[in-house]
Amino acid sequence: MERSGSGISWTQSKTDDLDWKRISGSTPSALTGPSYDHTSGGGYYIYIEGNEGNEGDKAQLVSALCDKEGDRCLRFWYHMYGVARSMALNVYQLEILIEAVRGNDYRSDVAVDDISFHSGCCGGL
Repeated sequence: MERSGSGISWTQSKTDDLDWKRISGSTPSALTGPSYDHTSGGGYYIYIEGNEGNEGDKAQLVSALCDKEGDRCLRFWYHMYGVARSMALNVYQLEILIEAVRGNDYRSDVAVDDISFHSGCCGGL
C-alpha cells in the first residue's frame, strides 16, 4: 500500500476498535497473512493482526469525501485468512468505508492492498 496514487486519501477511523497497520513482508503470526505486498512483492500493504483485540472488534479505513459526479471505479486487493469474521465495503453518498471484523482466534488476519479510485467505469471485470 504505497502512500500515493490511489486517487483518493484514506484515514483510520477514530471510533473503531482496531487499527490498520502498514507492513512490508509477512505478518507477525506465521502463515496467517500475505508474505509480501500484492503490487511488487517488495512494497507495503495494510492489515489487522488477528491476535489483537477481541472477536467482533472492527478496523475501519475511511475515504476522504468524494464530491465528484459521474462513473467511478474502485478496485482493491484483499487477503482474508482462516476464521476472519468478515470484511465489508460500504459506499455512502460521499465516502467509502473499508471495514474488517476480527474473528474468534489469532488466524483472523485481513490485509488490503492496491486501493484505487478513479473516474470512469472499471474495464475488464
